[in-house]
Amino acid sequence: MGNVTQTSFQAAVTALTAADANVEAKRIELTQLQDARDDQIKALIDLTTRARAGVKSTFGPDSAQYDQAGAWRATTCRWLVGMALARARVNANPAPAKRNQRKLVARRSPL
Repeated sequence: MGNVTQTSFQAAVTALTAADANVEAKRIELTQLQDARDDQIKALIDLTTRARAGVKSTFGPDSAQYDQAGAWRATTCRWLVGMALARARVNANPAPAKRNQRKLVARRSPL
């Protein structure tokens, strides 16, 4: 195993402590950078919302310009809601399997 002395062991512990402190400092720096990024994202979302509201008030909620601004047009939203409600009704009340099946009759080939 080699020679292990108390001084070499103490040096290894000291190096590990320094490395751990360095990692913790970088983690704190990363958290600060992530918080700054998140604040910028919130500001951009706010600007986008305000811009879409301006487009909506100028051109209307069902206009092509509102769609180009990245928002959902009113007719599209109604269509999606209607589809979701229709699927929910089908899933809530499934039809019995036997009632919807047709009887298959074996037919002879004319040849």
